Amino acid sequence: MDASLSFGLPQAFVVDRDGSIAFIGHPGAIEHVLPKVIDGSWRASAEAKSAEKERIAAGESYAAELVP
Repeated sequence: MDASLSFGLPQAFVVDRDGSIAFIGHPGAIEHVLPKVIDGSWRASAEAKSAEKERIAAGESYAAELVP
């Protein structure tokens, strides 16, 4: 989880048909994300890119707080 900058629990990882991680986030979002991952529209969507940028920014901020 450290490599994905995922520090909170619970955390869901969704893998697409190509074997790539398509989504990392709260399990409550899976109901919204999974149909888009299955139909192939998630990875290239602006929503996916925005969610990933927000997740990474939050993870980097949290990781910076951990370093003394």
